[in-house]
Amino acid sequence: MLKFRQLFHTTKCAVVGMVHVGALPGTPLCNKSVDSLVFKACKEAEMYLKYGLDSILVENMHDVPYIQSKYFTPETVATMTRVCTEIRKIAPGTVPCGVQVLACGNLEALAVAKACNFDFIRAEGFVFGHVADEGYTDANAGLILRYRRQIQAENVLILADIKKKHSSHAITSDVSLVETAQAAQFFQADGLILTGVATGSPANVSELSQVKKFCSLPVLVGSGVTGDNLGDYMGADGVIVGSYFKKGGVWYEDVDEERVRNFMEKRKIFITMALKLLFLVAICLTRTVLCENSTENFNETETAPQDLYVIKTVVYEVGILTDAGNDTNTNDTHEQVDVSFFDPSQNGTIDLSNIPLPIQTNVSGVSVTGLLPAANLAAILVPPSDGLPVLPKKQVTVTQNISTNNPDKGSEIISNLPKLLGLTKKNESETRD
Repeated sequence: MLKFRQLFHTTKCAVVGMVHVGALPGTPLCNKSVDSLVFKACKEAEMYLKYGLDSILVENMHDVPYIQSKYFTPETVATMTRVCTEIRKIAPGTVPCGVQVLACGNLEALAVAKACNFDFIRAEGFVFGHVADEGYTDANAGLILRYRRQIQAENVLILADIKKKHSSHAITSDVSLVETAQAAQFFQADGLILTGVATGSPANVSELSQVKKFCSLPVLVGSGVTGDNLGDYMGADGVIVGSYFKKGGVWYEDVDEERVRNFMEKRKIFITMALKLLFLVAICLTRTVLCENSTENFNETETAPQDLYVIKTVVYEVGILTDAGNDTNTNDTHEQVDVSFFDPSQNGTIDLSNIPLPIQTNVSGVSVTGLLPAANLAAILVPPSDGLPVLPKKQVTVTQNISTNNPDKGSEIISNLPKLLGLTKKNESETRD
């Protein structure tokens, strides 16, 4: 997880934009020059960079029908290397770039990544064999990692598909998705990719939760993410988006700038909403405690650290950032949190009208209770690996679930937030038990 976080420079759900390179020389659909292929691929990459995507993934998607890597001819790797070299020139070094060579050209992808200073590959067939539409694919984790060491490309991360799309997994039907994920982790994958059954098909949200629960690797969603269901996947470490960014949501069409813009705006809304809710909780609780300890203006020095409170709050599982809004060195300056909705001059009242609401997506969260010193109220929530928040030095108990698919309910939940922020001071004798 650490290598992934260091590479992607973020603790939020990263957005990876797919660059679908046109049909390469030697493939049945090839009708463009190499220069034309490079030009169009770079234009797609520039569009993603313009709207602040976190990463770019280059793939020879148009090379249908796909062949197994043992049948590759030299022009495939040569052309992908040329395309990736030009994309690396326009993508800042801080933007992670990856490559996938279809079908199951994992060693070839590593070679391209090494030559082009790319940062990761998307690997098929990492663990457990399966039958794909281009034929049987054998597990190849051992070959990939040995080749990576051989060419001294250990800095290139391997993000491995598990139970990948466009494939039959009948021969491993007695192996669950979680077991497959754990096998990939044991075999030293750097990250996992979860997909639906085909390109553009959404992944199962409950399966995402299960894999996140039982594996410590970063988990990305690799198909079917749209502006409408983005909220379902904000708990992932990343989403790989290709088809949705194209005109009409069709993978072989040109990139639609409006779709890219709208998607990234929605992602920002989710992150901002989560951060504002967390800051709202921290500020509201802090100011309320200070009000109870002083009849005059707020004075944090008058708050006794030993004062304990029962805290009830709502935490939205939408990719919580722990460093934005309070780190002046963060690169996410465009996502800094505006806490102007809290007006300290009004005796701790909250103006909820400025908190953005989700658009056409799910609002979900959990209610938690716990104890902590009043002095720690400003740092109330720290998300651990399982996605649930933890109060400093104390254990969280889940007491209630809130879930709705109705966008209008978002307003209702937020408008009732003060009621959900109940505070009850504990007797001193109780706190010492």
